[in-house]
Amino acid sequence: MLPILLGAAAAVSFAGLLASGGLTAELPASPQEPAPSLLDSPPPQQQQQVDLGRVFTYYDVERVSAELEARGLSMSLPVPITDHTIPQYCSYYDAAADGGGLVSTSYCTTSGIVDTNGITVGNVNLGGDISSPVVAVIALDPVPPTGTSRGHADAIFESVIAGLVCDCWHEQEPGGFESVSAWMTKAESLLDDSEDGRPLKSTISGLGGTNIILEAAPAPGGYQWTMFILQ
Repeated sequence: MLPILLGAAAAVSFAGLLASGGLTAELPASPQEPAPSLLDSPPPQQQQQVDLGRVFTYYDVERVSAELEARGLSMSLPVPITDHTIPQYCSYYDAAADGGGLVSTSYCTTSGIVDTNGITVGNVNLGGDISSPVVAVIALDPVPPTGTSRGHADAIFESVIAGLVCDCWHEQEPGGFESVSAWMTKAESLLDDSEDGRPLKSTISGLGGTNIILEAAPAPGGYQWTMFILQ
């Protein structure tokens, strides 16, 4: 499990691209490997007490489903992954782990996210052992930049954070971002400014006592978005 920063306001960092000067850094071969932190932006409420959130469980998919429904989306019931494909759904990077730091959980469930047209647009995967999860992986299908489709991506990530971590983003504004959408727009901007189009990773540490990792990569017609929430 990645280290959790408690007792301090949530902070955000971007890796892989630098906002100013057109500088880039070497990215790892795998999008889940670590990259150097190149941009740190502490939130304005640095002295504000942090909402430590709560430990999420497999049952909290019901909370996520309710949050999605409030935004006009829906989610299927979770289905356990019981074969060799678990690493495709529930893997994450842990710097303290053996074997290069890539960890696959022993138990994993997946739920499909469906938009208002009945089209599946992504998945919410929870992984850990059979009793409790340690990671949530939210993998979205490629979406066009901004616009209605990007709005679905924003709503999905907002729903999962509110359902699993805390409904505290607007109070904390990690990194000075007033919303998840603003965070994604910044990542989009950095990708657009990149000359070689390499993936970008941004980490928020401390929100609700979790690490939240946003990964964005160019994809045909738009961007590929993935979010990891580690507790």
